[in-house]
Amino acid sequence: ISLCKKIKQLRPEIVFGADIIVGFPTETEENFSDTLRIVDEANLTYLHVFPFSARPETPAARMPQVEKKNIKKRSEILRIKGDKIKAEYFKSLIGKEVTALVEKGDQGYTESFAPIKFTGPVKRGEIVSAKISNFSNKRLSAEIMNNGDSSLDDSGWLTRLTNGLSRSSQKLGQSINDLFTQKKLNDETITELEEILITSDLGFTTASNLTKKIRSLKFSQEITV
Repeated sequence: ISLCKKIKQLRPEIVFGADIIVGFPTETEENFSDTLRIVDEANLTYLHVFPFSARPETPAARMPQVEKKNIKKRSEILRIKGDKIKAEYFKSLIGKEVTALVEKGDQGYTESFAPIKFTGPVKRGEIVSAKISNFSNKRLSAEIMNNGDSSLDDSGWLTRLTNGLSRSSQKLGQSINDLFTQKKLNDETITELEEILITSDLGFTTASNLTKKIRSLKFSQEITV
């Protein structure tokens, strides 16, 4: 729980999920209440709930079993709770710009694994910017933003990088400027830059691809911050 809270403080937009077994042998009503409490305290958004099912000749099968009717009831309570939390989270995304992966047809997922349906033309495998417009039938709808040319050249890249980051631009921009006080882009500073970007809103894959592109440009000249 403390780890989840710490991560949430550093990255408020992050979401957590968990697989939860309901009705493990000896589980009491008090134990189940603790499960419900932890879901709230750990700020879990995605719950994969499944009832315990004893496997023959396992230690758990020899333990005192929870009645099946209680397992079923508790599982339903937890699933309803999970659906409510997830719906509230999806609704909170309405009006926000997100990065999403097009999986098939006009459907895909955001970086936080929220299911999304695109209202504009998209291609399978694309990573696109979109603005969430609606939530219905357990799925978000989103309009495709103008993604433009994402190529990176050797002219004003630091300015475009800093200005183009939306949600954490001020904090991230300051970190980048602090990094480049030595005024030279080399392997060491690129590695540090990658670490900064990974912890930003860009995500691991985008950050890694961006730093690979920067490395390929093989900068060695002095730069102006």
